[in-house]
Amino acid sequence: LLLKGSLRMATQTSFFKQGMDTFTQCFKAPAVELFTQHLQSHPKHFLSWLYRGISYGILEQPEKAIADYTQAEFYGKGSEKLVAKGHKLKAQMKPKEATTVFKQATEEYPREPIGWHTYGADRYGNGLVDKETLTALQQAIELNYQLVGITHYILGMVLASQTKTALAIDHFQAARKLFPTCTIAYIALGDSLLQTGSTSEAEESYLQALDLNDTQIQTNLGLCRIYLRKGDYEAASLQAAVYIEAAYPTPGLNWEASRQGINTSSTNTTGTGVSRRTGGGKRNTGGGGSGGSDGGNGSGSDDDEDPLQRRYDNWQKVKKVAIEKGKYRDTLFYLTTIEDEYKWVSYDKASHAGSGFKVWINKGATLEFDSSYDENLKRMDGKHESNAGKVIRKSDMEIKKLNPKK
Repeated sequence: LLLKGSLRMATQTSFFKQGMDTFTQCFKAPAVELFTQHLQSHPKHFLSWLYRGISYGILEQPEKAIADYTQAEFYGKGSEKLVAKGHKLKAQMKPKEATTVFKQATEEYPREPIGWHTYGADRYGNGLVDKETLTALQQAIELNYQLVGITHYILGMVLASQTKTALAIDHFQAARKLFPTCTIAYIALGDSLLQTGSTSEAEESYLQALDLNDTQIQTNLGLCRIYLRKGDYEAASLQAAVYIEAAYPTPGLNWEASRQGINTSSTNTTGTGVSRRTGGGKRNTGGGGSGGSDGGNGSGSDDDEDPLQRRYDNWQKVKKVAIEKGKYRDTLFYLTTIEDEYKWVSYDKASHAGSGFKVWINKGATLEFDSSYDENLKRMDGKHESNAGKVIRKSDMEIKKLNPKK
């Protein structure tokens, strides 16, 4: 009985950890579900109420956020009550009153780290990157705030804004170590490393961010800057196009803007791959002959057509003939015929090693990752693939039938 109770408690506790991992991965709606599961067995857990409220706020559901902050204030102790009260005031559009309450938490409970963390985070959010903000965040770290990884990230951002890049890197690395799923810490680390000239390390950090969450399009801008420095204009153009498509989803605008604004060369002059990792390669799209020996199975071509346009055209064809449409988090999937069988296709926003699409096998209750495909919808055998997110439950997707156009 004791063993069963311990296992049950471990499972229940893990819901909060999973919620925080998902929260720092920048997936707020799934985080809400996990915090909710934790609260079902731990209805008095202050941090679950608080961070579910913060998640609701980011999802622009202020009424739900206020309700959760009210619960957090009720169950909180000491500075926790003031922290919850301050968050509730912010949700009620009373930012000055909120800051006053956060500061009050540090004054009345100077040995409790959550007040210092929240006060420093609030000041940073208000654009104040002065000594008082630094002191508050440093005090939270010294007092060992329970979620100190988030504190390290915010302190890194403050230091980066003060051009103290080396110190900022130290804190971003600490945030990444404490919260390995913190997407924005990888992005910020990439930005800072790029400023120091550590291009390879910056690229790796951006790619890790894309593995965690490919919807954070500032990562694509970072990769674009890297490839411009390398003189790899095709790779830079691809990253710019991904950013523009997400930021300005106007048909035709994305490809045209990327070609006119970034792509000044039709060939790759450096031999580097598109968003490639160490050991990766790229397909030869500039001239005839065989593809790169380290790349996928793509072959060279004398066709001058823009590969970005080919990817766009093939994506339109996929959508036109698909029989079902699905949405998982912020990614769209279409069920269509690939290699003479029905498979799910998603648009690869990360574009690692020139990948244009991700293809998934239909497995009844789940989608299981099959392979990356290039812009021509050809399988890329041998491409390095991340182990993250290779199985998706259909119960977690929004799926609807379509009437494909013949």
